[in-house]
Amino acid sequence: MRPIATVADVLAVSRFLPKNPVMEDKPKPANPNRLTPAELATLLSNRRKKRVEVTNIQADIEAGAPTNSDGTISLVAYAAWLLQEKHRGS
Repeated sequence: MRPIATVADVLAVSRFLPKNPVMEDKPKPANPNRLTPAELATLLSNRRKKRVEVTNIQADIEAGAPTNSDGTISLVAYAAWLLQEKHRGS
C-alpha cells in the first residue's frame, strides 16, 4: 500500500507555496454585530471621511445607545438608535 504522501511529494509541492504566510498579513475582519467603540469610531470615520471620536461613541452609550452584554456595539442597532434619536428631536 502506497502512503498518502511521501517526503518527496511534500518537498515538490512546498516550492510553490509562498514563503510568508498570506493569512497572517491580513487583519481579522471585524464582526459588525460586535464592534468595540474604537472599532466603530474607526469604521464611521473611514466611511464619512470625517473623524468620529471614541468619546462621541462613549457619550452615545451613556445617553442610551444599545450595547451587547460584553460592551460591544452592533452597527445596525447603533444606526437604528441614531435615527431614532434624530427624529426624537423633531
